[in-house]
Amino acid sequence: MADIGRASRVIHGVGEIAHQGDLDRFGGVSVDTGPRFERILIEETDVNRTLDEIWDGCTLLDIYWEGIMLRDGFFIAIYLADNEYGLVFVIPDEPWVKGELRQMIEDTLDPPLESIKQEEFT
Repeated sequence: MADIGRASRVIHGVGEIAHQGDLDRFGGVSVDTGPRFERILIEETDVNRTLDEIWDGCTLLDIYWEGIMLRDGFFIAIYLADNEYGLVFVIPDEPWVKGELRQMIEDTLDPPLESIKQEEFT
């Protein structure tokens, strides 16, 4: 089971990551009109169901991800709806994330999982 306290810290940090991305994109100049991100914690019960609260009939495998990164034991998956709105999914790196979902995450991961594993051993 995911540590909810740790997940809360990661979710809070996602806003800082998104804001830093805005600063980097605009040459270090803060802009007040940056994109707005909704943060969503994915739990084990969400893996094999449609996420009708977001889109009718949509699953985690159907979403076009801008990118996924691994941070503090959580996958941070970014979906950008447009220039002003995005969804940030926080998915615990737990054994219940398996099969097609795990494969999709590892295939989309930035940096790739191989380089993360290699860094751990150097």
